[in-house]
Amino acid sequence: MGRVQLRHYPDRIAEIQRAVERFWDLLEDVPGLTPHRVAGEGSDMGGWFYPMAHYDADALGGLPSSRFVEAVAAEGAIVRGGIDKPQHLSPYFNTLDIYGHGKPTRLANVDRDVRQPAGSLPVAEAVNDCVVNIPWFKHDLPVQIEQQAAAYRKVALNYSQLLEG
Repeated sequence: MGRVQLRHYPDRIAEIQRAVERFWDLLEDVPGLTPHRVAGEGSDMGGWFYPMAHYDADALGGLPSSRFVEAVAAEGAIVRGGIDKPQHLSPYFNTLDIYGHGKPTRLANVDRDVRQPAGSLPVAEAVNDCVVNIPWFKHDLPVQIEQQAAAYRKVALNYSQLLEG
């Protein structure tokens, strides 16, 4: 089954890349969003990473990314703010006893507390404020992609109304 599916891989990746590029082409001139475009010709990354944008709050009058995401979602578009929790704050490492040693995973094989509290890695913690996840388009469907892009455009171009309310 896997070998049969792999025959379709190049075509499927190409379609996903076309869809993401279509989305970004529609938003090329929109302030506050810088696209994370596919690595280049011959890259197959476009289909298998969660596509995102760099969010520049300063370009939108200081509008927090969380408020931008909320407004885009209210327009009916697919959006998610940030990326995964910074690893140094993850309960998986800091509170869970994965190995059954009677102490958190991060401390399982060390003789001192190496956990890093919130605020200790401010750059890593700030990444969530400057990243917005866009829709993952499995198919290049122009009408649907245009609808999604229109919601992002509308929110970005009307950010001042969000700052007032």
